[in-house]
Amino acid sequence: MDVYENIVVGAGPTGVATTAALLSQGRRVLVLDAGRDLEPEIKGQVERLRDKSPTEWQPSDLRFLKDRLRATASGFDLKLSYGSDFCYRWDDARTDFVSLQRPPISPSFAVGGLSRAWGAGALPFSVADLEGWPIAYGDLASLFPAVKKLIPYAATSDDLTKLHPLSGDLASPLQLSEPARRFLSDATTNPRVASAGITVGSSRLAVESGPCVYCGLCLYGCPYGLIWNATDTLGRLTAAYRSLLEYRSGWIVDSVREVAEQVELTCHHRDMAGQRTFRAARVFLAAGVIQSTKIMLRSLGRYDEPVILRDSQYFVFPFLRWKGTAVLKESVHTLAQLFLELRDPYVCAKPVLLSIYSYNDQMLKVIQEAIPFLGPGAAPVARALAGRLLVFGGYLHSDYSSTLRLVLERDGDGRDRLVLSHEINPLAAAIAQRAVRALARLWRPLRGVPVLPMLRVKDPGTAYHFGGSFPMTSRPLRNFESDRLGRPRGFSRVFLTDASNFPTIPASTITFNAMANAYRIALASTRGNPV
Repeated sequence: MDVYENIVVGAGPTGVATTAALLSQGRRVLVLDAGRDLEPEIKGQVERLRDKSPTEWQPSDLRFLKDRLRATASGFDLKLSYGSDFCYRWDDARTDFVSLQRPPISPSFAVGGLSRAWGAGALPFSVADLEGWPIAYGDLASLFPAVKKLIPYAATSDDLTKLHPLSGDLASPLQLSEPARRFLSDATTNPRVASAGITVGSSRLAVESGPCVYCGLCLYGCPYGLIWNATDTLGRLTAAYRSLLEYRSGWIVDSVREVAEQVELTCHHRDMAGQRTFRAARVFLAAGVIQSTKIMLRSLGRYDEPVILRDSQYFVFPFLRWKGTAVLKESVHTLAQLFLELRDPYVCAKPVLLSIYSYNDQMLKVIQEAIPFLGPGAAPVARALAGRLLVFGGYLHSDYSSTLRLVLERDGDGRDRLVLSHEINPLAAAIAQRAVRALARLWRPLRGVPVLPMLRVKDPGTAYHFGGSFPMTSRPLRNFESDRLGRPRGFSRVFLTDASNFPTIPASTITFNAMANAYRIALASTRGNPV
């Protein structure tokens, strides 16, 4: 049996960051990945769109993108990728999965993971975000430039830079819509806003901004492939390191076991065509929090013991501006336009992050459905409101959020079952309401008001900002803890490099920071495993 130097499990954002760090040190890497991909027929439809300019698209050309995506006043129940749910399909034939969330949560078996359907937010952690972590802020921040070499990074220096550093390579920021430009101007020119603990700036996005044509399809999937996903980086790494990197698709890891100076991985093929054992000097689990946790629970034999996942709970509400704009006539992008950070101890002891969105075509449908009593008059009223409306999506620190509970069970027939449930923390809803009221008190400088009755606090996990099943500690003494390199207690050659090792889940965006932490761990593993 071949013994590999390093095996990385998973090819999502943290998987490619782990792989890139190892390759940068001249290490050999085998990537094992479940590898589900977008359906070929949908790929073909996307390529046909890509071959045309937006002015040449017909409504029928876009039907495959738009027909299945459905927004409500609470946002999207499921963010699709080009109209497909391929990156959410459960593929582990040896384990049943039950999600008791509403809407249900599912881990990803897709090549690229959930980056195939994400919102591209990439805001680095601030110093405050790492309070209570067993690593220094500089240990993570020093790797931000390395991550920016793996992704396009559209950003500009503004007020947010005081809290969240900008360093490394930057792409030019995406153009703001007129409603976003006006809100940003109002928020940054009135001293009352800053004195209330509010900092606003342009969003930081993992997007190749230069070629963007502002077709407004970002939420469905960019036809031109400008929104980064991990397959972009995997492809570049494969081309650049042909002699060092091997990628094998279709393999799902069941368990890991340290034997002498090696790690043994028991795996099965996604189509159940076979099973095999791989061996390596070091193994890095970056399969996503749910899958990596499942692997560790099975490896430890910890059945029927609940593991707590920490969540950055999500809430959403509309913000109505006094004056509208002709946003329906603009060519715009539909990702987050702005980030707003609220640091007010009377609202929450930890920062609250709000992503601000302006017009998209789903918003118009939601408004019309909210005013059916107007009959034929609903359409013009909806258009008028769309020019005045911003949508705020908020995130809370995990210390003030509800939690998820993951249990691995063994059924009578010998199969395993993974059950995901949650426990509501009523404090989350109270803090969300305080945040909305804090904005409402600034109605004059912000030239508008949040619509408090339409505040929706989502179930934990629904924004996929969760982790911490094996939190890092300086000295892991209990089960379900890991050291500063993400090694679960009792292991020396197995490293968790996705968000399952996060001690807390700050309100800032998670993917960029998880990639930096994965890069940090992988680098340290090549340097004598300092602890």
